[in-house]
Amino acid sequence: MLNEGDIKAAVIDKLFASAALSDAVLINEMVIANWSRRADLVVANGKLHAFEIKSDFDSLRRLQGQVETYLSRFDKVTVVCTPKFAQLVRDCTESRVEIWCATSQDDGVRLSVYRRGHATPVSNKRVLYGFLHKSELVALLKSEDRDANADMSRSQLEEQADVLSTRRIKEFVLDALKKRYRESFERFCDIRRGRTQPVDLMKLSKFKAWQKPIEFQAAQLGDCASLNAKTLDLKALAGKYGPLPADMPTFVRRRT
Repeated sequence: MLNEGDIKAAVIDKLFASAALSDAVLINEMVIANWSRRADLVVANGKLHAFEIKSDFDSLRRLQGQVETYLSRFDKVTVVCTPKFAQLVRDCTESRVEIWCATSQDDGVRLSVYRRGHATPVSNKRVLYGFLHKSELVALLKSEDRDANADMSRSQLEEQADVLSTRRIKEFVLDALKKRYRESFERFCDIRRGRTQPVDLMKLSKFKAWQKPIEFQAAQLGDCASLNAKTLDLKALAGKYGPLPADMPTFVRRRT
């Protein structure tokens, strides 16, 4: 059975082989739509391309809502799934959604195109603003000689930006994402060594807190009981996502 880490690594290798990552950045687990969705992989090159992965350990319960959100925010959407889900994904998604089928082979994971999709460029300016931090919105306006500063509200900044062309906004968004994620992508490329291993995916994280050893985390966070924390089932996580880093946290705090 294929887990998410195995499939994601194969998708990345396919992207490298096709030169889709030339002058681009690859983003792992990109949070969008006011933190309501998380795209498994996103490529920012001349367009925004989102990948949603469904492994043998997943269900399709949330797929329609996920794909709806992605189609409104990304120029192209691809669902990568195992054979048991392929026809179901085809039946419940629009024809513009591309579908790749992942099968286990002796030498790794084989990806084949189950249905060709097509790109539909995002033209909603408010959706495009959603990819920008407030400081980046200010920078966009200043680059166009517009009056803007950090004291203005986000809604005021967006109203100012509405006079700009969609093309200009899109160019700025792509450039801003490339700058924001360049360091993590280059760090990943440095350790990838020609073929992606599931454990390499941690290097695509923009944040570095995971690099702290477990002993340090325990000393800083205290015991689970005192923090109302939940112990993680690392065996189950490894089964779904593939090999975990040696310094994976062993517990997380519960919401209060």
